[in-house]
Amino acid sequence: MLNRGGQLICMTLLFPPGKDFSTWFYKKDPTHVFIYQEETIRYIAEEFGFDSYDIQDGRLIVWK
Repeated sequence: MLNRGGQLICMTLLFPPGKDFSTWFYKKDPTHVFIYQEETIRYIAEEFGFDSYDIQDGRLIVWK
């Protein structure tokens, strides 16, 4: 649904590898429906045909 050359931008905090999910503060935020890890970001890029993705400051994800 993006124009050619468009970008999909999402802001969320990624679940860090090795972190104990039961103590992760971000999971308690009621506005979050999904929990993402970097492997999820990579899957989205591959599944939807993005050329690349960039994770900035650990929370701004840009698929190109």
